[in-house]
Amino acid sequence: MNHAARVFGWGVCLLVLLAAGQAGADVLIFQDDFNRPDGPKLGNAWQPNHTLQACMPAEPGAARGGPAKPAKVFPKVSLRENRLLFSDSHSRESLTVVRQFNRLLTRVEYDLVPIHVMGGPDDRARAGVRVQFLDVNGSILGEVGDFHYSAAFGAFTNTRTTHWRATRVPFNMGLFHGIVNVDELLETFLPGVDRERIHTTRVILELFAGWCGSEVEAAFDNVRVFAASNPLLPFTPEEMVTLVASCRGHHQRSPKDFPGNWLRHVDFQYGQKRVAEWRQAAREHVGKDPARLVDLARAMSQDTGQTGPDYTWDALLAVSLLLFVD
Repeated sequence: MNHAARVFGWGVCLLVLLAAGQAGADVLIFQDDFNRPDGPKLGNAWQPNHTLQACMPAEPGAARGGPAKPAKVFPKVSLRENRLLFSDSHSRESLTVVRQFNRLLTRVEYDLVPIHVMGGPDDRARAGVRVQFLDVNGSILGEVGDFHYSAAFGAFTNTRTTHWRATRVPFNMGLFHGIVNVDELLETFLPGVDRERIHTTRVILELFAGWCGSEVEAAFDNVRVFAASNPLLPFTPEEMVTLVASCRGHHQRSPKDFPGNWLRHVDFQYGQKRVAEWRQAAREHVGKDPARLVDLARAMSQDTGQTGPDYTWDALLAVSLLLFVD
């Protein structure tokens, strides 16, 4: 089987897993309060994803106090005082941080503090969240967005595949709570997007200055991501990481008692009823098809941000033990 066929097959399997949970209420699958040490390592599978464009010294609209400087210092995204801080003064490209989820999301919530903007005749900037829908090949099918802006700029027209909501606010340290009702916006405003083709949902935190050389800062906090409940995907990404790690840990500490010691730990840690309900649904789904077992293990671990081969095999072992060892 060639690579394209394997990718397509995995996409079909994922859609089956997604469809199994669409009827349920949405559940929290990921949250981040950024309460980690200060520094450039963002953690939690967040990835900076921006292309820098230097400001030309003679460009009109440069920041007050003289012409804009060439982009010798890159825009900064870092953890600072338990928030995700965006700070830029050398370009006008959008500064973004991205996290992907290989399932269709229903809602994204976040806190935003537009801290400061200065540059050009009207101090223009915007900050907020975009949610993009991608197909199995990584092509963008559409997006929805929720933005806060300091001054109107860059006229934007919603289309059959794109819908933004924009709210004017001062960039003066105020705290704003944003909610992107992803599923509702997709259903109401994006008739050009075929939800059956959605393979990956990309959450993008973004800050953008409208004038080259502007000084601008904003901070994000308390990001919460929701998806439709699915009996085959009962664990959050954080729970899945700790579950897989505990499997290896229990084996290393007491191999003679393994896997019974670990299975008892899982029942205690995540709830015997919850684990039993998942085991029943998963056994019915997998049946006697080993390929479905591999796809299920991948689906359960894909949102964790752990992509190395060691983690993939550890996840497969953990799921296999949970399913087939009583």
